Amino acid sequence: MVSKNWNTSVLVALFFFGLLSVVTQLFAAENSQSKLDRKAQAGLTALRAKNWKQAQSYFEDAVKIFEGKPSGSPWLLSKLSLFPSDTVITVNGKPKNVSGDVNNFREVMGTQQALYEFVAFSSQLAGDGRRAEEYLNKVDEMRGVMWGRSWAELIPQIHSLFFYHLSSDRSENFSKYLLMAGRLLLGVEDSGGIKLIREARQNLPKDPAIPALLASYLITHNDPANAKSEAQASLGLNPNQPSVLIDLATAEWLLGELDAASKDARRAEELNPELPGPHATLAFVALETGNTSFALKEAEIGSRLSSGHAFYQTILAVCLEASGDTEQAKRLLLEAWEGGSPDEEQLKAWFFRGKALEYARKVMKSRG
Repeated sequence: MVSKNWNTSVLVALFFFGLLSVVTQLFAAENSQSKLDRKAQAGLTALRAKNWKQAQSYFEDAVKIFEGKPSGSPWLLSKLSLFPSDTVITVNGKPKNVSGDVNNFREVMGTQQALYEFVAFSSQLAGDGRRAEEYLNKVDEMRGVMWGRSWAELIPQIHSLFFYHLSSDRSENFSKYLLMAGRLLLGVEDSGGIKLIREARQNLPKDPAIPALLASYLITHNDPANAKSEAQASLGLNPNQPSVLIDLATAEWLLGELDAASKDARRAEELNPELPGPHATLAFVALETGNTSFALKEAEIGSRLSSGHAFYQTILAVCLEASGDTEQAKRLLLEAWEGGSPDEEQLKAWFFRGKALEYARKVMKSRG
């Protein structure tokens, strides 16, 4: 017979063994976090000293630590603003607070995004363009349904933290970093990106990406004349850029230069027949010149290539109205806007003008 004292001893031993296991796991997690924080801090210190390659190495080490045991970095997160969640879901008809799980997810994702951006930026400063693009792609791949809004909110914060540890440098690699950061900021509609891109231009006068980015920004900020100038500058450095040709054609359309707009839209289509953009400009120009059948044809191609994007469906609806098919135009507009309709400011922001805008007003009015 086994004694009662022996049973008690076993239970006590098991209890302490389990407690030791938990403590060990907690210590390992804490130790991992502290190592990650030390590497990240060392990377930022190296930035201050302009030791770009060393900074890259420290940040890559931090990524390895993170990927070995993904967890939020308390030190790094203290430098960023991630608002705590208060999320309640319904499970089996009862409310359940999942704020802890959501906050943990946000802390892990925020840490990962910051580290990936740090590696991308420091790699570019170190002249390792391939590595920089690799990690910039990793940053972009993090966007999604669960992390889209927070992703965008963190982009300027992470850049600001990184940039704070830098001092001005007129080297080519530094300018390429400014260009990379500027692109990332513009992607979340942060106008600070334009300042970085213009600064980069001073030392990268022959990089076609810089005037191309400026043209794209200016075309969406109601400055077609300067957008046209920047697009032409970019094409002067590299004439085979379909997206820049689309921006140029759009600028020419807004400036009333219809022949030039058609020519450049056609050139963009020749370079990349899968892009819907050229067909929007060609439809607008055809409407303006009274060629409704051609406008309808181009609008149909644009809608198909865009997989039914609201912008292209709206153009198609307008072309249907111009060709006399008001009922189909109304149905398509309802479909494009999920039962609603665009207002005039939205249409103007989408480059509707002249007859295209007049027909848009007609079809919206016919809907009552």
